[in-house]
Amino acid sequence: MSKVHKPPDRVPSRGGAHVIRKCGMLLLLGWTGIVFVIALAVACGLEIGLAIASNPYGP
Repeated sequence: MSKVHKPPDRVPSRGGAHVIRKCGMLLLLGWTGIVFVIALAVACGLEIGLAIASNPYGP
């Protein structure tokens, strides 16, 4: 009862490499998300800009 079992992913021998890999994956996912959001915003901006430009009466 007193001894708490640690989760299997907390292995001390290769813990450092595991943490680095996890942080790398999180960073990669974060950057991918940021780039995707920027691309989406640019695409929406271009579409809105084209719609306004092609509309003779303005927005």
